[in-house]
Amino acid sequence: MKKRFVDLDITDDRLGSHIVSNWKTFEPWTMAVRQEKENNEFGRHFQRLYERTIEYMKKTYDTIGRTADAGR
Repeated sequence: MKKRFVDLDITDDRLGSHIVSNWKTFEPWTMAVRQEKENNEFGRHFQRLYERTIEYMKKTYDTIGRTADAGR
């Protein structure tokens, strides 16, 4: 993600809800594996993708809300 091989706006737009639902499903398991293996990096890229997706969604929906309010 840090290398920007993929346009994250497109990824978030097309897959955002799947990323969020999958992270919520796998987060407890990921955290358990981190603790068991004493490896805080396990699943870190997926967690960061989830966090980035949430940031994108908040920004996008906030912008849509302001645009809709301006039209009233």
